[in-house]
Amino acid sequence: MERFKTVILIVFIGLSLFLTYQLWYAQKPTELTVEDTYEQIVTETPRPLEDVIVPSQVVAEIDGACFVFYKGEPEYESLWHELNLRLQGIHDAALQDAEPLDEEAQNSLTFRFKPPLPVGDEMPWLPGTTYFRVEKIKFYSLEDSQWLVLEKAGDDVRKSLTLPEEKAGLFSELISNISAQEAVEHIKLDVETAGEVLERELDIRNHIFVPKEQVFLSELLLKPEELDREKLIKTFFVDYNLARVIEERNGGLIYTDGEKGLRLTSEGLEYSNPQLEDGETTMNYPEALLNCSNLISYHGGWPQDLRLEEVTLFGRDEAPYYTFKLQMYYQGRPLYTEKPTKGLFNDHGLINFSRALFFVGGYVEEDEEVKTVEAAEWSEALKAAIRHYENQMMPDMRVKIRLEAMELGYAVIDTATFTRGQPVWYFQINGTDVFLSADELDLLDEGDIL
Repeated sequence: MERFKTVILIVFIGLSLFLTYQLWYAQKPTELTVEDTYEQIVTETPRPLEDVIVPSQVVAEIDGACFVFYKGEPEYESLWHELNLRLQGIHDAALQDAEPLDEEAQNSLTFRFKPPLPVGDEMPWLPGTTYFRVEKIKFYSLEDSQWLVLEKAGDDVRKSLTLPEEKAGLFSELISNISAQEAVEHIKLDVETAGEVLERELDIRNHIFVPKEQVFLSELLLKPEELDREKLIKTFFVDYNLARVIEERNGGLIYTDGEKGLRLTSEGLEYSNPQLEDGETTMNYPEALLNCSNLISYHGGWPQDLRLEEVTLFGRDEAPYYTFKLQMYYQGRPLYTEKPTKGLFNDHGLINFSRALFFVGGYVEEDEEVKTVEAAEWSEALKAAIRHYENQMMPDMRVKIRLEAMELGYAVIDTATFTRGQPVWYFQINGTDVFLSADELDLLDEGDIL
């Protein structure tokens, strides 16, 4: 009996070792192999670098008048298309240090870039020259000479590039085709101009242009972006069949595999993979731009009026990472949402990502009215914004105001019957966002914005 027990024990030990080996090293059954294989899903072919960076604004000066164009406006698209082609078509350009300008030289176009435009080396723009990042490009003309002045991001370095007559002529033609009757004239807001209106000191941090004349804006009928949920989930999970699904009361769905989570709602998505936070970041700026293009292409794609507005490296010493932010536009005006489309990544992958995009094309009930409003003058809007800010932050204390942004746009508002884009004045004051209705200058609660 003891020998029999010993034999049985040896058999069990051997069987245990065999099964452990099979579990660790043996080939998986076909059905499991199929389920665990990563399925490469591409929502959209990633954009090349020359389609990722576009100007934040284009300023044209014609006969003493200033006109500002943004993404989605025909003038913006045609002017940037021309400059883009010119910069890509010039190889081994003879860049020189920009000399002091002749007083009679005319600056008719200014292209501002945020994030900066990488030029030189193996970049699409000015290939063969020394690499640097450009924050601003100005087009100058004097008699029969035309040239570009490139201002380097982060310092006062300015490079000059003379344009051959055949390459510069189209700029002059495009400028002459801008209709002063259709375009809205603007003024650049400076400390002196703002001080006369406010009768107080104001710190203006960025290039802010405000309309000089009346502006009329119509409410927009909007609808949220419709994404293929099944395809989208596969872009975040190797095997989404193993992810646990949690259904929220409001209809949202949360997918999690214990390490990362994806939340899908009718307004967009939120993704988080906190285990990647301690990774390193070795990619340079152009590589980070291409990575942004890939991430957006894989996880929903690039709608026509979506613009990359920010790419920033944080934490250079410990656990560095890049952040990026995108903005949707409609006819040159931004669409503001409560949760902007933005993300955070390092060499290990995407750490956080949120996407909430809306498009014109919603519907309205017969008894609903879509209004067209006249935007309040910039001076009245600025006064109201500062008043609302001080009442919210420090009612009994007058603080120094730092104005970082000011523009007209649309806030995405959900009503009982439809989603609309409400015309608003948007301000960023001392790092705080302030939204005012464009006509009445009533304060909008951020909780009202989708």
